[in-house]
Amino acid sequence: MEHVSREVRISVATLGRWRADALANGSAAGSPRWTAAARLQAVIVAAAMDEATRSAWCREQGLYPAELDAWKQDAIAGLGEPRAASAAEARQDRRRVKELERELHRKDKALAETAALLVLSKKLSAVFHQGEDA
Repeated sequence: MEHVSREVRISVATLGRWRADALANGSAAGSPRWTAAARLQAVIVAAAMDEATRSAWCREQGLYPAELDAWKQDAIAGLGEPRAASAAEARQDRRRVKELERELHRKDKALAETAALLVLSKKLSAVFHQGEDA
């Protein structure tokens, strides 16, 4: 922290106090206060506000309006993209399942053939051993 203090020319005590305040108020990035549900609720609440009211509300909440806009874009993207992506993924999954079923069928046939050859070799061995004993 001392390196940062020298670089930005702010005392270590001030930086420490700012850090402690940020951690106590939950305004640090990734704060548990702003869960996905809380962000969606904030976007919904702010949607009905005019610009001045929205800015005042953001200040009260310790947010920047740009954060709120980013959350809104994330919510819109979350609602629009999955359908197209899931359809493409579903097609890929079906194709992969068909490939795996073909491979499984081929391996089943090979296993059955190997088992049949093993049974025949045992029978052949048994027949020749009986002939040698007599």
